Amino acid sequence: MFAHRYFPLPVFPAFLCLTGYPCSARADLTVNAAQTIMHVVRIQPILTRKTEGTTAGFLGTAEQEAYIKGQVSRVWAQVGVRVAWLPPAIYISNFAYDGSPADYSIASRPTTHLKQMVDAATTPPKNADTKVLNLFFVGILPGFPRLPDDAVAGYSYVDANGSSVYVGVDLPEFIGGQDGAATALAHEIGANLGLTELAAGGDNLMSQGGSSQRLTAAQKTTILNNKAGADGFEMLQPGTANSNFEEWAASLSLTGGASGDPDRDGIVNVLEYMLSLDPKKPGLLPEPVAGVNGLTWTLTKHQKALDDGLHYKVQASTDLQTWLAADAEDSGCVTVEETANSVTVRLLPGVKRRFMSLRVELPDSLE
Repeated sequence: MFAHRYFPLPVFPAFLCLTGYPCSARADLTVNAAQTIMHVVRIQPILTRKTEGTTAGFLGTAEQEAYIKGQVSRVWAQVGVRVAWLPPAIYISNFAYDGSPADYSIASRPTTHLKQMVDAATTPPKNADTKVLNLFFVGILPGFPRLPDDAVAGYSYVDANGSSVYVGVDLPEFIGGQDGAATALAHEIGANLGLTELAAGGDNLMSQGGSSQRLTAAQKTTILNNKAGADGFEMLQPGTANSNFEEWAASLSLTGGASGDPDRDGIVNVLEYMLSLDPKKPGLLPEPVAGVNGLTWTLTKHQKALDDGLHYKVQASTDLQTWLAADAEDSGCVTVEETANSVTVRLLPGVKRRFMSLRVELPDSLE
């Protein structure tokens, strides 16, 4: 059964929005024609993790994740909004994951846990920019008991920052489940931006058990209405359909796309962009610094690159053939510190030969 309930929240000038979606969903989404992209909403996924290592379900494989995010983008393109996903942040908290120490395997988790979860989280995992929507992926959702592995549900503030979602680990395995996940995520984004529930069974994304994922001109007006105080409008920033990288490359008349290297310094365009280097002058990557605790490498972050889905994957190797991600077992490479502006990794001492590399995986839109 679909469920969408509202509860007053005196601390915030908004309500809570609860949506549960069944695992059987349409094989495609029904939306209106896309409009010119004029705004962007940036999403900070926060994957809750128990101290023993169990992590909340996300969006499946890289291919499944790309499809789900693409469907969310289709929904919001119909009102001229681009959805930009930042790299997931890990939040180790038994309470955020499932409401521990209490047991909600059968009893419903209190709805008040959303506020407690959002308030208790530090920065990171919450994004330092208050205009970025913080979206917590959890093991048990506020307002629900434990849900099946092929279900999806969301519980969010309306017209305010903060969402929680449950995506069963089996859901992304089939196309209907992927579309169900996309519908739920798009719906919760709508709640945060200020859209409220419509009559059940309607032809709209915000309808309980609705027949489509359409949005209307009136709903577009609602999300663009800047009310007094903090509201969902603050999370909508000026934006275009092009990626930030594409706009940067066009402004410099660069050739070769993401993998081009017009200055022939061995640093491709996308890395020049990520590290804020000059793509028209030969340059160098930041140099590691030797110390008594090992070789330390600090890489600065570029927020607009993160908005495009680009992020840093530092790897280590002893033979330049087999590479292990930093923090992986036997990699000998650990993350020392990660902030909104930089990431610092260290090669641990004790191995005679070890190397570090910077790997970048491009979103489909930049390949």
